[in-house]
Amino acid sequence: MKSICIIGLGQFGSNLAQYLSRNGVQVVAVDLRQDHVNAISDKVTQAFVGDVRDRDVLETVIPKNVDAAVVSIGETIEPSILCVLHLSQMGIRKIIVKAVNDDHAEILRAIGAHEIVFPERDMAERTGRNLLQKNMADILSLSADYSIKDVEPLPEFIGKNLIELDLRKKYHIYVIALKNRDNLDEITILPYIDTVIEPHHIMTVVGKDEHINALVERSIT
Repeated sequence: MKSICIIGLGQFGSNLAQYLSRNGVQVVAVDLRQDHVNAISDKVTQAFVGDVRDRDVLETVIPKNVDAAVVSIGETIEPSILCVLHLSQMGIRKIIVKAVNDDHAEILRAIGAHEIVFPERDMAERTGRNLLQKNMADILSLSADYSIKDVEPLPEFIGKNLIELDLRKKYHIYVIALKNRDNLDEITILPYIDTVIEPHHIMTVVGKDEHINALVERSIT
């Protein structure tokens, strides 16, 4: 069973601790405030009051074999920096830290943090993506026969541009995005008609299910 230590039981840390615990993770929670610890003590495996700026405290409450430590300490940067420094020196295998700003994040990475999170920023971006996706879904819901799917380009597509391929006429589909299979964060939305299909491309297309499925079948035969 996975074991995770949550350090700092504000809104983010407390909600994360409870979510992980509900999903079968052994959670050790630590906070400087007794009321925060009392509020969560019956919802996690163990909960401790302690000053995590003190390495002795961390070594006392954090199991040696913990899978990860999540540091979510307030709005001041000094406690989280000291805590991450100690965790890194202790050899904690994965350290995830909530950062206040980009400068804070750089310092945390320099002293051993493996992953940085910005909860408010991340949630805003996730919500924005969901809204954009929902808008597209609303458009497509005008007909149950239409879909958006990622498909592999056929071998004969490689090296040709979209105007040469004329996929609208030949396959009755529209290419609305191109993704880089080697880096899925690299996406070209509504590519220009002179865009050349490369071997690393994945095509995001929209069209009737029967037309998309016909193209998919050709790509795997």
